[in-house]
Amino acid sequence: MLTDAPSPARAATTERSATTERSAAYERARAACDEAMSAGVELVERRFAFAGRRVRMRVAGHELADHLMRPFAHLRDDGARDEPVALSIDVWDERVVHVPYPPGDDREPDETRRPTGHGVLALSAATRYARYDCNAWVTWLDRGARRIIGWRANADRLSMHERTRPLPFLLPVWYADQGVQVIHAGLVARENDGVLFCGANGAGKSTSSLACLCAGLDFLSDDHVGLEATRDDAFVGHSVFASTRLEPDHLQRFPELLPHAIPSPEWFETKSLILVAEAMPERVRASVSIRAIALPVLGEAASSRVRPVGRAAALRALAPSTLMQMPFGATADRFAELARLTAAVPAFQLELGRDVRAIAPAVHELLDGLA
Repeated sequence: MLTDAPSPARAATTERSATTERSAAYERARAACDEAMSAGVELVERRFAFAGRRVRMRVAGHELADHLMRPFAHLRDDGARDEPVALSIDVWDERVVHVPYPPGDDREPDETRRPTGHGVLALSAATRYARYDCNAWVTWLDRGARRIIGWRANADRLSMHERTRPLPFLLPVWYADQGVQVIHAGLVARENDGVLFCGANGAGKSTSSLACLCAGLDFLSDDHVGLEATRDDAFVGHSVFASTRLEPDHLQRFPELLPHAIPSPEWFETKSLILVAEAMPERVRASVSIRAIALPVLGEAASSRVRPVGRAAALRALAPSTLMQMPFGATADRFAELARLTAAVPAFQLELGRDVRAIAPAVHELLDGLA
């Protein structure tokens, strides 16, 4: 089982090993990346704010840059370019730059590995380096240098999963190092009051989030949310990606999104990509306060209804899907933070009726009751 990335509480104790460990495989990849970035071929550079932290992303290859940057468009930050960044991201397209990934075995003797998604996720013995190997692409995270580097053989072969959620399985590790836990949830808001949709796959998180978006509420995510505790024991939810994928029958329920659907070029992938920040840019937010937790439940009534539920029900809906699906594993620290969230924020069951247009009014009713 993959060793956990350190939580904020453990960050100080792992800082020494994370910054002094060295990996020959990473150094080979870094040298190739630096060569690709200095080639001056189709280099695209953008600045973003991930959970309020400055991030610089450079991509060698216009098509690859388009695929990797569009899900982060709502987090674009055009502030001072000479300010320090909390994360540097450099990715190159070999087809464009003609810099191959360096030969050699990337595996370290004492690293931990596990199958994840369509590839393998690995963490070095002293936790400084995380690597994700997939077919025709490799991504590294150097936690000590706060840098992500990546090689892609050909932008045309980029999976729809990464076009929806770029830099999978490694970006949440960096977020965790920043004190932000990426949780499996949707998030919408009215002004600065956010409602977190929690539950297992198929519970209705995407349906609830997108129904609220189409009805005029602000959207942050339908699947991944950055959770951060504030100094006054409140919680902020951060948007990680403003993108989603929908099956054809699911997409038909949201006619406002139909014109923005991007079909997959892969014959076996039936879902279409929706870049929400492009479809409805005025309704996408970067961060909001979490004021309530809603647990969607599929029902047979015509309309949607809400009723209060206890803290234990909220924790059961949130913790398993988050701790089992996030790449850095389940730890006592992360579970404790989820427990604090469910203790601090009221929870409700949201029974989803047959008409998706009834979901947003039920969420408005929920928020009205918090005042």
